[in-house]
Amino acid sequence: MKLQFFKVDPERHRLVVDVQFYQMDLQSVVESARRKEPDLFNIDGDELPSWSKFAADPIKAKGFWVMMLQSLFEGKHNHSEIDFDYQRKGVDSGIYMMFLPGNMKSNKKDNKLEQACEIAQQCLTNFEVTYLANSSGVKNATAQKKVKELVEKARKSGKRVLILSTCLAQRSFSVGEISAVFLAYDRGESGATIQKISRGLTPNGDSGKIGRVVSLSFDPNRDDKLDSLILQTAINYKKSHGLKTTNEALALVLKSVDIFNCTENGAVKIRPDQYLNEIVNYNRISRVVGRVAHIENLSEDLKQRILDSNFSGFKPSSDVAEKGKVSNQKKPRKNKRMSKESQKEEKKLREKIVAICDNLDVIVLCTEEHNLMDALTYLEKDDILRQDVEEEFGMPIAALRSLVNEEVINLDLIELYKYEK
Repeated sequence: MKLQFFKVDPERHRLVVDVQFYQMDLQSVVESARRKEPDLFNIDGDELPSWSKFAADPIKAKGFWVMMLQSLFEGKHNHSEIDFDYQRKGVDSGIYMMFLPGNMKSNKKDNKLEQACEIAQQCLTNFEVTYLANSSGVKNATAQKKVKELVEKARKSGKRVLILSTCLAQRSFSVGEISAVFLAYDRGESGATIQKISRGLTPNGDSGKIGRVVSLSFDPNRDDKLDSLILQTAINYKKSHGLKTTNEALALVLKSVDIFNCTENGAVKIRPDQYLNEIVNYNRISRVVGRVAHIENLSEDLKQRILDSNFSGFKPSSDVAEKGKVSNQKKPRKNKRMSKESQKEEKKLREKIVAICDNLDVIVLCTEEHNLMDALTYLEKDDILRQDVEEEFGMPIAALRSLVNEEVINLDLIELYKYEK
């Protein structure tokens, strides 16, 4: 059937905001802050910096927070690699939104978000800084109005604007003046990340607007907040355009997406082959597989097979996968009395799935095949080698094949690995 009563409007593309992604490494700022505060981010002997540690006590991490904000927005402290004005391409409105960890407290008795906001306002003299939280009397329905009023006030005084939030205003919130969104959390659901990114992609009538998304990371090699979005787009593109490989689809997607590494010499665009090399060599694909795995498809028997597996004991997994989603698929409601137990089991299952993916190269290479499915077929025919592999990893090969068949392990993502003999 033809659409007889509809016409294509060639001007509609003006409403689509171009987007640029920036990866900023905060490690140098942490090192500088530690010269004054040696115990910064040190909790019970664990010295690894994280946004969750900052969210737990912004006042304790004040030195880092001040140095980061002033380096980011005012170009101070000689950290050009995170100087946003220096790194970004072109000009912007100076209206920014920053999302902090979702579990950062913002209640009236212990308002960590308010503490972070107050410190930010004290150190950023050319900014109007505010935070959005129910504890401050702001609701999702009123957040947009509050921000627009603040933007108007800032314009009259010649100041820029920084809006801090955790979860509030990540959806149903459209302020076209926002030109950049900063993601200041360690992980998070992919669906929520998409919503947060979209806050900087609201059209403002300017066909030249660019929405900039900045991932503030303590270790870019382990930061996969953007990977899920890009890889899922590649999978969808592969299916919709009938392409043979995910690698081919990913190369096409990356040609249309600008991703930059922020360096001392300015922002450097990441090449498609470089991006693929990074996500493979730093096991970021495995973490994405763990993030998007359809846990709800697992039978109780298969769940137990995963939990009993010993892949991580043979070759340690690179990281822990967090729960995430990349589609609008509805998940079954959990029994509230069992929610904590269910969440704990789900987290463990995703950790195990990441460990399995990190070790698939061992299974493929021991069979001298080039891909996972051929390797599984080979093992099913070789009883001696199959028994050795099953004993080593603590999982039947049949169960491993079931993980692929049930789409728990995403074969489209796994095929991005190159198994070299």
